[in-house]
Amino acid sequence: GLAWSSDAEFIVFSSTRGALPGLWKISAAGGTPEPLAGVGADAWAPAISRAGNVLAYTHQNENVNIWRVPGRDPAGPKTPLKLISSPRQQTSAVYSPDGKRIAFSSDRTGTFEIWVSDSDGSHPLQLTSFGGPITGTPHWSPDGSLIVFDSRPGGHSAIFVISASGGEPHQLTEGTFDDIVPNWSHDGQHIYFCSSRTAGRQIWKMPAGGGPVSYT
Repeated sequence: GLAWSSDAEFIVFSSTRGALPGLWKISAAGGTPEPLAGVGADAWAPAISRAGNVLAYTHQNENVNIWRVPGRDPAGPKTPLKLISSPRQQTSAVYSPDGKRIAFSSDRTGTFEIWVSDSDGSHPLQLTSFGGPITGTPHWSPDGSLIVFDSRPGGHSAIFVISASGGEPHQLTEGTFDDIVPNWSHDGQHIYFCSSRTAGRQIWKMPAGGGPVSYT
């Protein structure tokens, strides 16, 4: 949403350019947008009164948690269990190959980042700190040592890999297109991902350590 100021000198609009939805202001003549002071995150759909002295907007905060449902183990839980939770969102949960850990995406610190926890949801550890637009879709390497994911620190989505124990993420792809939703081949030698680098979205692959990208 967007709204004109009463004197038509500037426009207030909602955007996720600061990672979480918020209200921004820009001159009607153009320029660099600035965050609107005093509003905070999770703000949408602004409206300005005709007198220009009142701003109304929608505040919306989604709470999404990760649950575990009963499996075939007769000794396991009998009802759905809230496994990983916070006042914000946690998504894209995936077990490590040995079943001892879980990787997931969460914005509990203000921006979506990659996290890992023990299989029971305990000891959550933040792996990435991009502090920007959405980072997500984690997948473990077959040996459980690495996690591949997508993120958008430069505007376009790229593929990254990071050690499952922490450290600096390594960017594998770059360009003026979007590479998203990566996953490993069964032998761990290649990474497959969806990309808009040609007309429409297609599946591409590259060596697990980065390198030439080929169309599949």
